[in-house]
Amino acid sequence: MEDLKKELERQYVLLYEQKNFASKLIKYIFDKGLGIISNEKNKPIDNTTKTSISSNSNFRQITDKIIEKLEGGYYNPIWHKKSGMGKSGETLFGLDRKYGGTLNTSPEGREFWRLVDQNKNKEIWKHYYMPTGSLNEKLRNLLSSILQKSYQDFSKKYLNPESQKIVESDPRLKFHFAYATWNGQGFFRKFADRLNQRIENQRILDPTKLFKMSMQDRRDTVIASSAPKIEKIFNS
Repeated sequence: MEDLKKELERQYVLLYEQKNFASKLIKYIFDKGLGIISNEKNKPIDNTTKTSISSNSNFRQITDKIIEKLEGGYYNPIWHKKSGMGKSGETLFGLDRKYGGTLNTSPEGREFWRLVDQNKNKEIWKHYYMPTGSLNEKLRNLLSSILQKSYQDFSKKYLNPESQKIVESDPRLKFHFAYATWNGQGFFRKFADRLNQRIENQRILDPTKLFKMSMQDRRDTVIASSAPKIEKIFNS
């Protein structure tokens, strides 16, 4: 009986310590902005500050930010001839059917465009049209999967191990490189080469400084307009 009493006391202490640790962990996550914390029943706080897309956030959140803040809705060169989109192919959420390369040829990419073809309507899908309801959810989830796989593949291929760790630790750099998969493999490689050089050769390890330099890298390309938009996401 005495042994049982001692074991029960030990288990109580363990449970208390675990509960106390969990409370501290939740407080730390909230204070540091390492996740999206709900203030109502299962309702996330919708902020656009730098804490809203943490290194632990899933790619669906990043995908939504790219769509809403950088890319937008539908474009069809046959239907929307006077839109000033140049040589762009059919595009939705920033995925270009003509120039998307391997993003289009993956199983998710093929399913994405199959759903577009099955549902698009010339009378309804005007320039910048955003699909709604379950179709919107399916398309965004497919695009999120495409983005995540491409980001992981490009990261392993072009970012050195130390660079990968720094990028994964900083939501701004992670977003920059996630969006670079949209921009194209060539852009991802160019941005990765410059980041690798700064980390390895110059030993610049401060994520804030590296992010500012990466935004300058964007400004030095034909996609320069994306730099202030990304900065606004994390500074608003």
